[in-house]
Parts: sequence; structure tokens; C-alpha cells
Amino acid sequence: MANLKANTHPQYFQGDFAIKPQNVIKQILLMFTVADSSGVISNLPGVREYLLDRRSMKFPEGIRIYAYSNASVQKRMIGYCVVYDPRYGFCRWSEINFRPFGYFFTYQSPPPNNLMADITGFSLVSYDREVSLKLKTAYLNVENMVIGHYSNVKFVDEE
Repeated sequence: MANLKANTHPQYFQGDFAIKPQNVIKQILLMFTVADSSGVISNLPGVREYLLDRRSMKFPEGIRIYAYSNASVQKRMIGYCVVYDPRYGFCRWSEINFRPFGYFFTYQSPPPNNLMADITGFSLVSYDREVSLKLKTAYLNVENMVIGHYSNVKFVDEE
């Protein structure tokens, strides 16, 4: 099997934000639990405890949350999926997008590309603490309902 390598040169957007990172990451994780009608995400170890205790900074192990810029009218609200990716094998993913951002959930799996911004570290800031930060996100074009597929990200065989 050939290794696949991204040959994409995406457009990036950078903004200055005054946010409460812990509050934001909890809200995003909660959105993933709602999108997941199977209940798998809410039953992963530590998810309920983390979400139900607003002061908890113990982000559930194995979960990563990524962000990307999104201007697409195509929406994805995809709950927990086990997907086969030829680069990584079986992956556990979920995805939500709406303008201006898309969010990607992974559980013990890599993201579909290395262009997304890993925002899991938002969980390291105390609840209700406001911080100013710069966030740089790649623009990923969503044109269909295929999880992790973006029309402006192409992969080629790495020889």
C-alpha cells in the first residue's frame, strides 16, 4: 500500500479572540455528544464527568478536538463514526461544521489531515477565565457529507 501525502497549500485565516477557552471546549464537546445519536461519545470514559462539572479540567483521555475555517453552505453534523482511512487504518471520528468554523473530534485516532488546528489545549485554562489568543485555522472546503473530506485537500502517492 502506498503512503499518501497531502499536496495541499491551503489558505489560512488568523484572528485575535478574547474567549473563555475551557467554556468553549466544553461547549464543543457537548455539541459532539448531541450530534452522536448512538450515545458512544457521551459514554466514553470521563466525558460525562468532565461536562457535568464545569470546574473540571480533566479532559477525557484519548479525545482530541480540532478546528478549521469554513465558509461552506454544506453542513455536517456527523456523530461518532468508525471510518477506514488507508493512511491510518480504522479511525474514530465525528464532525460538525457551520460558518465560520468546523470542528473535528477524534478518539484514539489521528485527524484526517494535518491542516486542522488542535484546540484540545483549551481545556488547560480554568473555567470562566477569559484570555486573548491568536487562532490560525486552515480553510477547508466542505462540499459533501463525507466525514473528513475537503475538496481543497488532495493526497498523492508518496514514492
